[in-house]
Amino acid sequence: MRRRINWGICWLLLVQQVLLSQTTRFYSTEQGLSNSLINQIYQDRKGFIWIATENGLNMFEGTHFTVYRKSSGDSASLINNHVKTLFEDTSGNFWVYCSGGLMKYDRRTDAFSEVSLYNENSTRIYPSITSICERKNGDVWFATSAGLFSIKKGESQIEPETLMNEYLRNHFLTVIYEDSNHRLWIGTENNGMHVYSFNTSEYCTYNLSSPIEKRSISNTVSAICEGENGEVFVGTLDDGVYRFETPSMKINYIADTGGNHYLPIKSLFFDSSGQLLVGTDGFGMKIYHPQLKTLEAYEPLSTPFNPRKILPPPNTIPIRTPIAAASLMCPAYSISRRVSIPAG
Repeated sequence: MRRRINWGICWLLLVQQVLLSQTTRFYSTEQGLSNSLINQIYQDRKGFIWIATENGLNMFEGTHFTVYRKSSGDSASLINNHVKTLFEDTSGNFWVYCSGGLMKYDRRTDAFSEVSLYNENSTRIYPSITSICERKNGDVWFATSAGLFSIKKGESQIEPETLMNEYLRNHFLTVIYEDSNHRLWIGTENNGMHVYSFNTSEYCTYNLSSPIEKRSISNTVSAICEGENGEVFVGTLDDGVYRFETPSMKINYIADTGGNHYLPIKSLFFDSSGQLLVGTDGFGMKIYHPQLKTLEAYEPLSTPFNPRKILPPPNTIPIRTPIAAASLMCPAYSISRRVSIPAG
C-alpha cells in the first residue's frame, strides 16, 4: 500500500515538472490532494490532470486541486468516493468509474450523471469496469468483471457484446486495447490474452507462460501497448512482459536482465521518443532495449531530464514504475482456440 502512495506522488512530481519546467513541487493531502491512495492518473485533452483516488476524484489545474466527492442528496455528484477508472473519448465524453457505478462528467455544468449497464436479459448490473478504450471508428468499449460492453458512436445506450462474451473463458476482464490493424486485445484475469480481428472476424485465445522455469502462473494480463512497427507488448501480473510479432503473432518472452523472472507489471507505454517504459509493482521502472530485445533498469538521473519523454499527452499516466528484461523465444505459449465471430 505504501508503494502505491509513493509512486502516485512521484508521478505528480513529474506532472509538475512538465508544467513548471525543472521546478519540482511535492503534492500530498497537505497540498489539497483528497487521498494518497491513487488508482489512476489521467491527462485530458485540455491538458488537465485527473487523479482517481480511494477518496474522491481530483482535477489538478497546475496550481491547485479541485476535489469531487459524493454529496448526500446531490444527484450531480459522484455516486461513490472510491474512484477507479478514467477515460475521455474523442466526442468529449469523460467517463468515470466509481465502485458501484459508471458516470459521465459534463464540463459545461460541472456535474456527473450516472450511466446504467444492462445484461443480455435487460437486468441492470453493476460490474467493476477495469479498462476503457475507443476504437478507431469512435465506438467506446468497456472491459468489466462481467465481460465486454460497448457503446456505438452516436448512440446513447451501452450494450453487452453478447456474441463475443460467449467465447470468453473468463468474464473478469482486466484491460482492453485496439491496435493499428483493428485487432481488439482483451486481457483477462487468470485466462491469458484474447484477440479479435475486426478485419477477418477471427478470434484467438493465447495462453502465456514463461519458458525460464516451469511453474504455475496466474496468466493474468495487466497492460497492453503497441509499438511503431506494429509489435504488441503485453504485461502480466506476475510473469513479466511478452512481445507479439505481427502479422505472424509469434510470441517472445522478455526476460529481465536484472534476473527478476516474475516481474509484476502494472503499466506499459511508449514515450515521445519511442522508448517503451514498463511500470512494475515493487521493482522500479524498466526500459525496453529494442536492439537487444531486453528490459533494463531505468535510471533517469543518469541523463538530462526531459519531461516531454515522460508525460505522453493526452493519456493515462502510469503510477508505478516501468520494467526491463531480456528477450527469449517462448516455446511455451500456445493458441488454445481459434474461431470466427461475425462482426456485430
